[in-house]
Amino acid sequence: LSDDKKVLRNIYSSLKPGGHFVIDIMGKEVLARIFLKSSVWFEEDDKFIMVEAREIKDDWSWIKNRWILIENGKVKAYNVDHRLYSATELKWLLQEAGFNIKKIYGEMNVNSSYDNNAKRLIIHAVKPGKKKK
Repeated sequence: LSDDKKVLRNIYSSLKPGGHFVIDIMGKEVLARIFLKSSVWFEEDDKFIMVEAREIKDDWSWIKNRWILIENGKVKAYNVDHRLYSATELKWLLQEAGFNIKKIYGEMNVNSSYDNNAKRLIIHAVKPGKKKK
């Protein structure tokens, strides 16, 4: 969490007053609705197989992903873990970094809302102050 706060503070300090920041993630609420423990993808005559196993950790604050790639008989495995945020949690972190929240969207459409039909969590934030001309 402290690393995430540091990243947001760095983004904030990098922007000019009036600068915009948009973040697009898979929100915790969306993920809870569509969560699958595993999935398998096949590509072109089964020459490429991707297996993904997922595990929710620490009361829905982290997701642990294990990706196994099988291509031309060779196996590679990758672990990708990341923090999960709800709209409220991410909004709070952005505000704590100094941002004003313009709008929260549920997909890449300016008329979308972050509700039970949301596909993504997209937050449009602005650094306070006037742009210099």
